[in-house]
Amino acid sequence: MASKKGIIITFIILAAITGASFLLWLVPQEDQTTFVISDYENYLNGVKNIHEILQESIEIEYQNLQKGKISPQEYIEITEVTSSQITSQISEFVTSKPPEVWQDSFISYMEALKKFNSYIG
Repeated sequence: MASKKGIIITFIILAAITGASFLLWLVPQEDQTTFVISDYENYLNGVKNIHEILQESIEIEYQNLQKGKISPQEYIEITEVTSSQITSQISEFVTSKPPEVWQDSFISYMEALKKFNSYIG
């Protein structure tokens, strides 16, 4: 049979683990994601490259749809995935908080991404 001292030590350990677990739930979590960008020009160029690749992909898949290589449902799924990727890029723009000298460029390109997203959607 277990000793009284062993039971007390076990109880203390369990209480400490339980208390620590509750602290993890009670401590507020940071919900806002911020992307830290130090080279805004390269970041914008990278987004432009991604946009070009997505445009080319949509064009190729549209041609495949016209040729009967893919079904309309497959094309819809492809456009939904592409739209999700564009929405993700727009979200990164919103949270990146560029300096004032880059704000016009970021806003202009974000608007272009929104138009492309509405075009494929």
